Amino acid sequence: MKIAIVGSGRAARELHLPYFKEMEECEVVALCDPQVEWTRKVAHQFNVPNVYPTLREALENEKINAVCICSIPQNHLDEVLTAFEFGCHVLLEKPIAMNMDEVKKMKIAQEKAGKVFSVVHNYKFMPGIQQALKMIGEGTIGDVLHIQSMWMTVVDNDRMASQPDHWSHKLKGGRWAEALPHPIYNMYQMVGAMSLKSVHAKMVGDGHEWFCADEVAIVLDYPRGYANIQLSANTKVKHGDIIVTGSKGSLICNYGTARILHASVFPGMVLHDNLQLSKALIRLPLRKFQHTPAMSDVSGHKRVIRGFVNEVLRGALPLTPWEEAYHTMELVDKIGEEIEKQVEVVR
Repeated sequence: MKIAIVGSGRAARELHLPYFKEMEECEVVALCDPQVEWTRKVAHQFNVPNVYPTLREALENEKINAVCICSIPQNHLDEVLTAFEFGCHVLLEKPIAMNMDEVKKMKIAQEKAGKVFSVVHNYKFMPGIQQALKMIGEGTIGDVLHIQSMWMTVVDNDRMASQPDHWSHKLKGGRWAEALPHPIYNMYQMVGAMSLKSVHAKMVGDGHEWFCADEVAIVLDYPRGYANIQLSANTKVKHGDIIVTGSKGSLICNYGTARILHASVFPGMVLHDNLQLSKALIRLPLRKFQHTPAMSDVSGHKRVIRGFVNEVLRGALPLTPWEEAYHTMELVDKIGEEIEKQVEVVR
């Protein structure tokens, strides 16, 4: 399968090119980016034979079966439509578009072309999330009544948030619109479709006038309970913990460390709120925490790329169903609108 990769930034260099190059079924034949001189250096590093300033030029000159789009979301619509116009399969980084109108246009083009259209939802393959999903699926904590997802960062140490001219600040909802797909699609794995109940956004810190909002609290509703997402740019340590409370107990997981808290540490207790859970956690001995066994492949991107290739070549089921990608972007779009209603944004 001959592949063109669009974009030569971090996502392409660190997360896509290395994994595509590992796969015997794949040959990366073109790297596309308007910054041609820089892109030639990246192409040389990964032995990619051709460099083009645009995807269209690559498709007009090379025989390409699939396109991997790692460019900024402001360019995604044109690149996706171009790829489908030339009859290519598409793997697309998130955020997939600037708004829902663009998403709908992409889907129409995909259905007309009859090609695979996959979106990168990589964090759901992190060991901690996988173990949490397994426990939920086995009924270990009972019915999921509440999910609390925390996405904490520090503006000065965040490579996106700290740069006034970074593309993420042009999104609806700013930097958070780039981060929000992760907690949303992880929650979708746990409870299915959700609806937006409320968004509360404000600026607490000083000196980052280009930042959209540095404190955001989101409430989502699903048939059996509620989910909360807390976004903060004022913490000292970047982290993204998830607490899931069920009718029989609770669990806590972390993307990076894959640390799981079993319901069995709460004998006879039913935890219905985060305050009760926090008090219980303080009393726990360290031995009560169980780590997920080490995995040989902990890269979510590697799993997604392998799944995309299997879907194209072998007809495998998609790792990111379209319903999940659409629902995630729909909520991100609505949340972004609410954030910008509440906070005056300097563009």
